[in-house]
Amino acid sequence: LALARIRRLKRFKEVYNIPEQTTVFHAIQILHRFMHAYPGFLQSIGVDAYDRRTLFFRLNCLTSPPPFNHSEEDRFAALYFIFHALQPDLDAVRKGTIFVGDLEGVTRQFFSLDLFNGARSLTKESYPIKVKDFPCLAAPRRLSAVYAICWPFFSSTLR
Repeated sequence: LALARIRRLKRFKEVYNIPEQTTVFHAIQILHRFMHAYPGFLQSIGVDAYDRRTLFFRLNCLTSPPPFNHSEEDRFAALYFIFHALQPDLDAVRKGTIFVGDLEGVTRQFFSLDLFNGARSLTKESYPIKVKDFPCLAAPRRLSAVYAICWPFFSSTLR
């Protein structure tokens, strides 16, 4: 299972042009461009009561398509570095990460297949990122209704 995750992460890096070896300076440049392209996306980063890394973000700030000065590759490279930094050691990987998403203002037009597939491959399928929980705040009623209808058909990892 771990080797399959590593292979999927390598494929993710190839798709989004993330080099195998990156300097801290280069990663900070990518994160800096991301923060300017999507102001307000990252709200806070911390640790919960169970010592798990927690990331609170506002999803409606992650516009689709990306702004004129940013590409899908830039977007997912920055998200990769953010998520990777949240799990600096093996202990943090085992405990997992909590993503808290504020969905206020998110509409059906917001979602694109590229955004969904990239986020899914990064958060669900790639080592070392292990999402332990993903609570959502201010979810639109339609999204909550669709989730409630589809919930029995989701795998145990998606529930």
